[in-house]
Amino acid sequence: KKGVVVTEVVPDSLAASIGISPGDVITRVGKTEVNSPKDLTDLLAKHKLSEGLRLTIRTSDGMDRMVFMQKK
Repeated sequence: KKGVVVTEVVPDSLAASIGISPGDVITRVGKTEVNSPKDLTDLLAKHKLSEGLRLTIRTSDGMDRMVFMQKK
């Protein structure tokens, strides 16, 4: 399976505010597939959260959903 499993979400963080939960799997950042933790780190470093970023998440019940992260 592709993606990176979320193991922890800090309460009151940006991730928590958009509904990311432990057990979710981040499968895409923008249009790019995520296959490893390094992929995720590299992709997040390339984007400005102030401009917003779309993530594709596979939830623990197996459903895919898109979320939009933006730091204000």
